[in-house]
Amino acid sequence: MDEKVLVIKLSALGDVVLATGAFRTIRERHPGARITLLTRGAFAGLCSATGFFDDVVVDNRERYAGFWKIGYKVVARGGYGVVYDLQGQTRTKTYRWIARLFAPGRVDWRTGVESPHPPDLSFCHGPRKNFGLLPEKYVLLVPGCSPGHPYKKWPVERYRELCARCAERGLECVVSGTSSEAAEIEAICRGNPHAVDFMNKAELADLPDLARGAAFVVGNDTGPSHMARIAGARTVTVFSSVTRGSAREAPNAVNLIKDDIADITVDEVLEAADSL
Repeated sequence: MDEKVLVIKLSALGDVVLATGAFRTIRERHPGARITLLTRGAFAGLCSATGFFDDVVVDNRERYAGFWKIGYKVVARGGYGVVYDLQGQTRTKTYRWIARLFAPGRVDWRTGVESPHPPDLSFCHGPRKNFGLLPEKYVLLVPGCSPGHPYKKWPVERYRELCARCAERGLECVVSGTSSEAAEIEAICRGNPHAVDFMNKAELADLPDLARGAAFVVGNDTGPSHMARIAGARTVTVFSSVTRGSAREAPNAVNLIKDDIADITVDEVLEAADSL
């Protein structure tokens, strides 16, 4: 019987993108295996497009019955000889416990993987359905982040000021995000002639091309900002010192970090962009 391998990576977007190097390593270690990825539905299409997986199974981290269905029916009874837990959280540790109890054979459970490969988004290209709405020259703004982390948010007033300063350079600002960032996007774009509201107009797979087409990208410590950097776009990311561990060095990136993210000025952001 062919080897069956399960890879678990549930969240968040930035972490999933950072794991693309590990995905490649796992495929290289098991070239003839049937490899299944267990991930959230929001990331299934992106991960499938890497070409490293034969199957993608969705786990939206439902509680109670949903938790048991994944732990028992997928992890324990899926016939996997090797499981790579790239999440390492309470939920996946419980999946391991369920597998120990109910898997028909021994499961080689591995937590994490050392990879020589950097994250890679060269495979990632979306349908670009709304790219015709983009200005000829633009700066991409990513003002959102997880709702539970307000300390990651650079104030919308700074983003509005940045729009005005970019307009002096002949650049419009395209403000990207989803409905979960509607409050920030609307606050930046309301009555702002220099901002283009691109909320819900870009699919996840569109983000690398959207970022690469920009003069530069400015964003909070959030998945799309990390995607922009990994895609090779000139990227300025603003951080609170609380999450400075998420900052990654790259020739095309500058990370601005202060104890209070509101203390980062527009002048500092533009100077960082100019340095790129």
